[in-house]
Amino acid sequence: MSTGYFLDTSALIKRYHREVGTDRVNALFESEEAILFISDVAIIEFYSAMARKVRMGELTQEGYEQVCDFFLGECDQGLFYIEEVNDVVKGKSVELLHSYALKLSLRTLDSLQLATAMVLKEREGLDYFVTADSRLAQIVEWTGIVVINPENP
Repeated sequence: MSTGYFLDTSALIKRYHREVGTDRVNALFESEEAILFISDVAIIEFYSAMARKVRMGELTQEGYEQVCDFFLGECDQGLFYIEEVNDVVKGKSVELLHSYALKLSLRTLDSLQLATAMVLKEREGLDYFVTADSRLAQIVEWTGIVVINPENP
């Protein structure tokens, strides 16, 4: 039986840059039962996050190029399903921002990630939302999706 996992960018980058939680994320990629989903927004955020690692001195420019090539290769190989941000996702995102942005500082891209996962849960029976962002995790749990934080044992 398969299990669906949605990875936000905070979890996804752990596959491509060694840090706390990398082993747990890699275990998902190695599991034959795991179906991995990402939003197309995660591709954009991935490049931004990796560029930040270069600016912070955590990754060299050459390392950046290698990681980005590896990531795109895995995208092209179909290692995970890439869900597009469509009008349904955008509508859910606005609803989430209306509900959570004022009190819990839900940000635009996080709302798009969560809205994508919500659509996948309805359509595909998504089982888990994987994120290392504890603030986002709290909001995700309120929507009824089970959260896995790869940084927690």
